[in-house]
Amino acid sequence: AFGDFFELQKIIAGKHEEDFARGFTEALIEYGLGRPFGFTDEDLANEILTAAKDGQHSVSEFIHALVQSEQFQRK
Repeated sequence: AFGDFFELQKIIAGKHEEDFARGFTEALIEYGLGRPFGFTDEDLANEILTAAKDGQHSVSEFIHALVQSEQFQRK
């Protein structure tokens, strides 16, 4: 349970950061590639997650990793 946005933010950042990052990555891949996320996207998701983690999970790191991927550039 949480009382406001800031408490929710602390919960996500503290306990569920990896889960949130994974869900965000899958949604970003779906949006960026214009198709549902599938099992063939697992390697791409892992590459994006690694790059984003190195960049302290900033949104720009997620996006940069996606647009630099071969899958995005071929679409």
